[in-house]
Amino acid sequence: RWVISLLLLNVAVSFVYSALFGKVYSGSKYIVLMTNMYATLNVANILFLFSVRNGRHFKLVLDLSLALFILNALLLVFNYRRTGTAYFMSYFMVYISLYLPYVSKKVKLYILLGTMMAMLAFFGGGRQIAITLVFMIGAWLGPKFASKKLVLIVSLSFLVLPVFFIWFFGNSAGSVFYDLQKTVSSHSESEEMSSNTRTFLFVECMEDFVQRDLRTQILGQGPLAHYDSPFFDNPHRFGIEVPILEWIMQCGLLYYILFTLACALAMWYFYRYGRNYMCQIASLLIGAFYFMCHVSNFNGISNMNLGFWMMMSMAVNPTFLKATDRQLKVLLGGYRRRRVPVTGSNKNQDE
Repeated sequence: RWVISLLLLNVAVSFVYSALFGKVYSGSKYIVLMTNMYATLNVANILFLFSVRNGRHFKLVLDLSLALFILNALLLVFNYRRTGTAYFMSYFMVYISLYLPYVSKKVKLYILLGTMMAMLAFFGGGRQIAITLVFMIGAWLGPKFASKKLVLIVSLSFLVLPVFFIWFFGNSAGSVFYDLQKTVSSHSESEEMSSNTRTFLFVECMEDFVQRDLRTQILGQGPLAHYDSPFFDNPHRFGIEVPILEWIMQCGLLYYILFTLACALAMWYFYRYGRNYMCQIASLLIGAFYFMCHVSNFNGISNMNLGFWMMMSMAVNPTFLKATDRQLKVLLGGYRRRRVPVTGSNKNQDE
């Protein structure tokens, strides 16, 4: 809880700093600060931590996710080539694996259809959906065949892999992002650099970062943060396609350290106190989300971020940690109820 408190304080300080000293180079300062998805609406994602406090809220997230899936599916049918719609189709897959073991067959069918539609969206242009799908399937199947300790080790490894990739590919001629881009994309040579944003964005942001003063490096520039981008020929570029770079620029290295520590502690709580299968799924999904923050483009408010902070809140909520799999199945509709005659009276019995 103290880590989360420090994260909230870090975000509050960054907001106040931008409100007092921040600069914008297009538009009104306070309109940008309060409404732009790369500004406050980006760092304020942590407030989703308080959106799911009990089982009723948890069930509501499932119902709303299915409703959003239906809406996005309709949009995709009418205009399947739109990459924006394709990305939205993948968002619910970040956390939907949590529900799979506990919902009815009908809801499982909806989730399966949603996954198939997301794959259609992938072929329409959303490459990150393929990565998300792999993590979704892995998180669902992993705990079925692995012990709690192995799940913990794999989850924690997701926190280390980004550091390895950044170091290794920053000190070699190759790039994992470039190779992946060539594998799943048909872009021409002239488009490869702009399509493969991940590699050079790390380089650009690091070059800009080392020029900053110590206070900015530790606490960030606030939601109105900008950086010098030679590639885009913009000395005041606002917004970065890689979430973790965006957050470091806005809230500094302190946020990155606390964010990493919060993820690690959540995984430990799921391992140490979790009594249900869902806790193991959540541990893997948190690790997957952390890894994707280093390579994907999903800044701003979305049900993907809601799902992540919902899982983080589960790690410190005894209601979820101590619930049995049977209790979760009853909560989420996995058990249908029917009337069974009992001597002297009729009572609802679990089927």
